[in-house]
Amino acid sequence: MNDKARILHWLSGCSKSLADLRKKFETSEFQSAIERQLPLDEKKRDQTISQTWHRSCAAMDVLEDGHSGIEYYSTTIPDSRGPLYVLIYGILQITYVQQDALKCLRDAVGLPTHLSLPPIRETRNDFIGHPTNRKGSRGALFISRPSLSKSQFQGVELFDDGPIFHDVALLNQLSEHLEWVCMQVSEIAERVGQTRMSPLSQV
Repeated sequence: MNDKARILHWLSGCSKSLADLRKKFETSEFQSAIERQLPLDEKKRDQTISQTWHRSCAAMDVLEDGHSGIEYYSTTIPDSRGPLYVLIYGILQITYVQQDALKCLRDAVGLPTHLSLPPIRETRNDFIGHPTNRKGSRGALFISRPSLSKSQFQGVELFDDGPIFHDVALLNQLSEHLEWVCMQVSEIAERVGQTRMSPLSQV
């Protein structure tokens, strides 16, 4: 299966997983799962529940909106360099905020948030997030304009003693991201189902 086919496969899987998780929001299962993570006598418990619920609703919208953006990316053929740049910058930012949204939802239902994140996150940070000011021993980075395509590009990292070239297989990284999203959404939905069957947290 090539990268494009894998993306379509995982897009379909994510659509089903997101629809299942959305139902848990609409039936209050997710909100109940939030409540069950907090001790009954915690100070400002109601306020904490409300804030966590609002963040979770925003995170769910980010996941669904980002999914729509990835679907558009997978089917659109840009007709010039400008739209291509918008697509590349957009898809890298979408994956970044989706990953943050999933960490937010995991935290809301009591799952660990220290995760091994897909490599597309570092690609985003390198080439559109902080290309001129990467921390540590990194040089200044940019995307080589002649190499730019929807499926891949070459990144250039500048140092005093010469450049280093990075070949970025963007479609491959995107398919890995989608697979990761599907796994996370399924785990969160499963966690919500488990908490529904358990008693409220006690101190």
